[in-house]
Amino acid sequence: MPNSGGPRSSRRKLYAHVVDSILLYGAPIWSTAAQKRAYIRQAESAHRRACLRVIGGRPHVSYEATYILSGIPPLVLFADERARLYGRRREDAEDEERLATLSKWQEAWDRSTKARWTHRLIPNIRVWIERRHAMPGLPLIHRER
Repeated sequence: MPNSGGPRSSRRKLYAHVVDSILLYGAPIWSTAAQKRAYIRQAESAHRRACLRVIGGRPHVSYEATYILSGIPPLVLFADERARLYGRRREDAEDEERLATLSKWQEAWDRSTKARWTHRLIPNIRVWIERRHAMPGLPLIHRER
């Protein structure tokens, strides 16, 4: 996908999730090995490139800012969530685990020393990823002044 033009952000995000589905195949089994940086480096590289395409960013954008702007957590957190979900096997577990992943991601975002300018603009990940976008052809939501 080109960095400028091409599909909308929502479609780019769908493509990124396809990449993540392929990367996370069998995550409950290999997620413990992901703690070793050398093991996950190649998969994380593909994940980051997909996130960069979602935001139309360049490689100089920090990893942390790339994940926040795209609204997609780092691959290690995704793999950990999948492993926890596999272990629980309950219907209501998915929402709980997503909240746990979001909490871990927020803690890492707050502790990070990189992307501080982006952190000033987007301090709360949950607010950022749950925001509503104005789509072309749809009426804008009226906001209180």
